[in-house]
Amino acid sequence: MTSSKLILCLALAASAAGAYAQQKLVPTQSEIVFVSKQMGVPVEGRFKKFDAQISFDAAKLDTSKVN
Repeated sequence: MTSSKLILCLALAASAAGAYAQQKLVPTQSEIVFVSKQMGVPVEGRFKKFDAQISFDAAKLDTSKVN
């Protein structure tokens, strides 16, 4: 999954979570999962520990960000 797709997924999740302008992920309930190919074989990877803050405003998409 490219980083732009990840950002899009996180932004969509934040918009569905409620009307709050800023969202903070709950680390114990969150994970990042991805699949890449090595020598033509799909290899799954995951990050179980991470921290992110999402600032999303549907009216001002240019000011939205994920840290």
